[in-house]
Amino acid sequence: MARLKVAVVGNCQAGGIADALNIMGDEVTAMPFMVHTIAQERREAAFANLRKYDVILSQPIKSFGVLNTDSLQTLNKPVITYPNIYFRGFHPDICFLGPGGKRIRTPLANNNSLIVLLAYLSGASEAECRDRFTPETYEAYGYGTVWDESREILRRREAALDIHVAQFFDHPENAPNLYVMNHPSMEILSHVGSEALRFMGRDPAPVRWDVMPDRLRTGSIWPRYRQEDGTPVPPDRMLFKAESDNYLDLEGFIAASYRAYDKAPRSELVVSSPGELLAIQREAGLMPDPGAAEEPRP
Repeated sequence: MARLKVAVVGNCQAGGIADALNIMGDEVTAMPFMVHTIAQERREAAFANLRKYDVILSQPIKSFGVLNTDSLQTLNKPVITYPNIYFRGFHPDICFLGPGGKRIRTPLANNNSLIVLLAYLSGASEAECRDRFTPETYEAYGYGTVWDESREILRRREAALDIHVAQFFDHPENAPNLYVMNHPSMEILSHVGSEALRFMGRDPAPVRWDVMPDRLRTGSIWPRYRQEDGTPVPPDRMLFKAESDNYLDLEGFIAASYRAYDKAPRSELVVSSPGELLAIQREAGLMPDPGAAEEPRP
C-alpha cells in the first residue's frame, strides 16, 4: 500500500482533523494548512507546497486568494470537501465584537456574551448583569429556537460537500461536543478524518476519539446555560474556561468582560457576528453612537 500525503486545508479545525488522519490512517501522513495563520505574502509559497501532496481535504475557502477552493482544484489532485463546523445550538449567547475585523477580547479570546454586553451598555452593575442570566432573558433573546435554526443552516451549507456533520446535532439532550460555536471536539473532527479516509479507499483504524490529542480542548470552553434535560443551569454553577486551564465563575467572567469593555472605544462595542445577535442589539437600542468620542471610558 502506497503512503498517501494528505493536506488538510481549513481553519483551526484542520489541525485536529490532521491529527485524526495520522492516528487512524494506515500509511497516511497528514499536514494541516490553517489558512488564517498563513500571512498573505506566504500564500503563494503555501500553494506551491500543496503540489507535494497526493490528496487535499478542504473546507470551502473563499477569502484567501490562491488558497481558495477553486484554486486548489486547479492542482489536479483529488479534493475532498468538508464543512466549516459552526453550530450555535449549545452556545447561543456567544458573539464576536468589533467593526472592520477588529476584535474585543475577553479571557475567552474573541468570545463575548450578548447578555453581558447589553447589560454593560445599558449601565447595569455587575450584580445586575448576573441577575439577567435567567430563562426569561434566554427566551427574550430567542435562544430557545437557535438549535433547530443553526442545525438547518449547517445542513444547507454542507449539502454539496463530501463529508457531513449536522447529524451530530440531532439530539439537544446530548452532552456538548463543541467547546465554543466553532471549536468542535475530537468526536466530530475524528469523524471527518475517518470519512475522508474512506473517500481515499482506506479503512480507518478503530481508535476512540476521546483518547486522541485535542488541540481545541486547550482553548476556551463556554458553559451551556441549559442542562441536558432542558432545565436551566444555575448561575452559580457556570464555569468559563480560559486558556491555560484558568476557570472563571460567572461573576469573574462578567467582571473581566466589563474591564475589557471599559478599555475599548465605545464605537467598537458592536456585535460583528452572528447577525442574529446584532439584530437583538439594534432592537435594544444599544448600538454605539456614531458621534460619540472614540476614547475608552476612564
